[in-house]
Parts: sequence; structure tokens; C-alpha cells
Amino acid sequence: MIGASRRIRVAVDLTPLRGGGENGGAKTLVITLLQEFARYRTDDFEYLLIAEPWNYEELKNYQSDNIVCQLKSEIYGGGTQSSSKGALPSSTLRGKTKPGAALSTAKLKGRVVRFAKRVIAKLAYFIDKVASKVLNTQNPVSNLFDRLVRTTSARTRSGILQGKHRVDLLFCPFSAPTLAEHGLPLVAIGYDFQHFDLPFFFDDIERAHRTRFLNALNYQSQKIICISDFTRQSFIKHLNTPLDKLTAIPICIHERLEKKSDAYVESVLASQGLQRDCYLFFPANFWPHKNHSLLLAAYSIYQQKFTDQALDLVFTGALQSSQETLESLVHKMGLSGRIHFLGFLNQDELIAIWQGTKGLIFPSLYEGFGIPVLEAFWFDKPVACSNIGSLPEVGGDAVIYFNPRKPEAVAKAMGQLAHDQDACSRLQVLAKDRLQHFKKQRMTSEYLSVFEAVIAKK
Repeated sequence: MIGASRRIRVAVDLTPLRGGGENGGAKTLVITLLQEFARYRTDDFEYLLIAEPWNYEELKNYQSDNIVCQLKSEIYGGGTQSSSKGALPSSTLRGKTKPGAALSTAKLKGRVVRFAKRVIAKLAYFIDKVASKVLNTQNPVSNLFDRLVRTTSARTRSGILQGKHRVDLLFCPFSAPTLAEHGLPLVAIGYDFQHFDLPFFFDDIERAHRTRFLNALNYQSQKIICISDFTRQSFIKHLNTPLDKLTAIPICIHERLEKKSDAYVESVLASQGLQRDCYLFFPANFWPHKNHSLLLAAYSIYQQKFTDQALDLVFTGALQSSQETLESLVHKMGLSGRIHFLGFLNQDELIAIWQGTKGLIFPSLYEGFGIPVLEAFWFDKPVACSNIGSLPEVGGDAVIYFNPRKPEAVAKAMGQLAHDQDACSRLQVLAKDRLQHFKKQRMTSEYLSVFEAVIAKK
């Protein structure tokens, strides 16, 4: 139990955070949570942000009276995960070997262990291909190996966060429990099971890696915060996760987007060659499951039907190489003047694009949540989206649904968004009511309640 005289201290593992939009919506959620942690129940909680050199400059901007950011190498001492910073091996202190020899031996042992792990992991992968069929279980050998490795690593790190830094709980908002310590309560966010439901987007090794990762999360977490009930059900379905380990807290981050002046919006649109209400918007990184290629096929059908009345289509998102592939496809389809690739935008630019669009078209083949749906509601824009995954859970009765695998169905929905004003007006009324179920302060409060409940059980 935590004494009443001090705040609960939460370590937040932010080592996976990357610059720009590489982390997708997960980064936006995490940054919003940090901002909320800095102003909500500050007398009860304090936070240690664990950073890496590539994200420290960005993360230190979120320091406040109850938030401190430190490099992982500083926390664990000299870049190693050892509780005794700079300490020599005990054999050196006993005079059995020279210091240099002891350190060289330790370094050699580390290399041997790492090499052995790689060999065993590869061997486990090939054995899994046979064992999975016999036992009807996903990756039984590699999962067991991964569990043993992570358990050993957690015991090795035992006491560093808990003792040296007085941490009461480790929060892993990017899921990976790599900094788990034996005896330290761990809460993580669970996002999706895409490699189970869309396995053809991943090779065998990537699927095995993701499965081992989720099994580690399932094994080492005291609580998994799922971003939707769809994700919660996926943990139960695919990993048989106990019900009491799971809770669903929706992503409520749309309120961070403060509307801009008309003059600013017009200036951004002009710089991108756009006009207000003359385009449909699809904000998404260029990952395969986002379904950009099929959307282009659907847009071609829509454009042929409405010709001069057809609206343009705007893409935003990271991953330059994938964007270049799509740009080449657009050129071959003769749509270069109608499809706009804006790349990764800063928040103010993104807001301007939202304010200027006619509506959101969202043909994703898989979503653990669906942040753009709520963002469209926030800007009073009608939505047409896929009828699969978590999207019906988020959109309710306030969107137009379609089968994302049928270009004709997507094209029809685009026509409704662009040209059926009566239908769009009805959706906008329903969306305002729907938005009341998703509040940022409620989300933050539920996260902190989970932290308290997990610590209370320690």
C-alpha cells in the first residue's frame, strides 16, 4: 500500500516512441495522456518518463510539477540495466581476477548469451511450424522460450525502478513490457490483433514475433487496457486472457484539436491547392490494412459517375515509400489532378484540413479503435466507414457503413457523402449525441482508477 504522505509514482516506458507519425494513433493517444496527467489529480500521482536519445528532446517538453523525463541509460546506469552503476563484478572485488579481465569476461558472456538466444529463437520458429499443427496452438515452443527469457530478464532488473527510483507501477502505453521488473505491477495498453485477423499482410516470422509479443504482454501485465471492446474480445478469443485482467477504455483525444480561424484554414488550403468543401478526407498512414489501393479503385468509379461534380480526395500520413507506390498508381489511373498526398502534417495543419473537408471516407480493413471517426464528429463532418472491426462500436448509428472489400460499395458511400446533403445533415445530428459518450477527462480518470486498483492489489 502507498502511504498517504506521498504521491503514487508511475514509470512510463516511452522508449518505443518515434518522431513524426510512425507510431500512428498510438502516439497521439500517449501524448494526450501525458498532457492530462500533468493537470489531473497532480496531488495524487507523479510520473517518470523513460526516454531514449531519439525522443528525449520531444518528451522533455511534457515535464511539469509532477512529471520528470529521464533517459533510459541514466535510469539504469551507464546504458546498462544494472542497479549498481559502474560496479565491478564481485569476483573482481574478491581479487580473483584483474578488473579488465573481469569486464572482458562479462562482455564475452553477454555476447554468448545473446547469440544463444538468437539461435534458440530461430530453432523454436521452425519447430513451431510442426508443433502448432500437432498441438493446435499458436507458436507453443517460441512462446515458452520467450516467457522464460522475459521472466529471467525481469528478475535481473528487479529493484531498479522499485528501489532506486521508488516506482509503484510501470505503465507501458506502447504495449511492449520490455522493462518489466519482478514484483513491480505493470499496466499496458493493448491495441489490436491484426496479424491474427489479416495474416496475409505479414510473413511467418513477423506473425510469430507479434504472437510472442502479445503472449508476453498477456503473461506479464496485471492489467491490460484495451482501446475498445472489440480489442478486449480479441484478447479473450485469441489468447484466452482472463476477464479480470482486461478493461476497455475508449480513445477520447479529439478534444485536443482546437478549431482555427477561417483565415488560417483558407491559407493552409491554398498552400495545398485545395478548396473548402471540395474534397473528401482519408487521414491514415500508408499501411496495407488501411486499404488505400481499393479506395483509389472506388474513387475512379465515383469520379466516372459524377465527372465534373466529383470531389477530390485527400490523403495524409507517414511512410514515404508506400506513398510513392500509391502516387505511381494514381498517375497510371489518370487521377493525378484529383488525388492529393499531403504527407505527415503538424496538428495545426491537420485541423485546417479537417475544417475544410466535406467529409471523412474511411475504408480500413482493420481498426482496433478508429480515431478519425471521432475527429470527424468533433468537426461536424459526416462519416462513411467500414462495417468491420471496432468501427461500428465507435460510430454507432451516426455513420454510413460499407463493405471495405467492394469498390462499388465504397464508391456509393462517397457519392452519399459528397452529394446527399439531407443524409449528411441527419448524420451530423446523430454524431453530436454520439460524441457525448467520448470525453477526455473521463478517459483520464479511468486510467488513473486502473493504476490505483492494480497497486492496491500488490
